Amino acid sequence: MPHKRGVIPKQLESYVFKKGNQAAKGKRGKKSLKVWVREKLEKMDEKERIEFLRRIDPFNIWRMGEGNPTEAVEHSGEIKSIDDEQIKRIAGRIARGKRSDGDTSGEEAPD
Repeated sequence: MPHKRGVIPKQLESYVFKKGNQAAKGKRGKKSLKVWVREKLEKMDEKERIEFLRRIDPFNIWRMGEGNPTEAVEHSGEIKSIDDEQIKRIAGRIARGKRSDGDTSGEEAPD
């Protein structure tokens, strides 16, 4: 069987994609584990659901009901830097015990 980059070795010919074949033919008719579990949970009656939920961490129960929190992070791409003069000013404030919010009580600034 000819190939763009050369000849395919005989032992590998059965693994080469052939024109007209569907790539996912082996998965046809089979349920994924995720679908199987979802269907199993949907078929539970009220008593079975309550018993099932007693064995699950409350955080996971919340996530099942509300969905996972969003993980999207937005960033403008702009990187701001500070110059040497600003660094000296900040270092001086730290040395004098002043916080950036003007408090001089000596306590650490809240996070």
